[in-house]
Amino acid sequence: MKALFYWLMDKVVWALFVVPALSEWLKDKESTPWISAAFDWVNRHAVGLLGEPAFPWIAGTLLGTAIGVLSHRLLVWTVRRITEDRFEKFDSLSVDVMLHLYNSRGLSADTDVSGLMAKVQRLFTALQNQRVTTPNLPKGDPVPTLTAYINYIRPFIEDRDIRVLRQRAKEWVTAQVKTRVD
Repeated sequence: MKALFYWLMDKVVWALFVVPALSEWLKDKESTPWISAAFDWVNRHAVGLLGEPAFPWIAGTLLGTAIGVLSHRLLVWTVRRITEDRFEKFDSLSVDVMLHLYNSRGLSADTDVSGLMAKVQRLFTALQNQRVTTPNLPKGDPVPTLTAYINYIRPFIEDRDIRVLRQRAKEWVTAQVKTRVD
């Protein structure tokens, strides 16, 4: 119903602007007078229906509604674009960490972990900036915890819903803390 309302408001507002201009342009061309007459009839009929004294008020209301709809669409598009950029970053950083883990085939005592930890820190910082809970990695071997955490949150990153991602990450970290305590 909402989409139908937006579509109708969009068409009515454009018709109020386009019909008189198109009618005058067609009169200048004189190629198809019946089309111009049809547009004139539509415009006269709309003015007759609304009444000339009320026409500016109704046209103003329709114009205001159209501007509101356009502003809403612009706001939704902007928020969606910002959200997409944020999740693209999460996705890229988590893939970087997983690829580093896969390519290193785990960590041993002689493996340099500074590159991995830098990638992990970038991922965790990006997540924490959006108030997503991240785990405290154990001192010994952080790979199992890190792999489990990233594998758990990846589907929620792909869903592109920050509220669900925050909730699920918090649940995972809480469950891990409880299992460590037990």
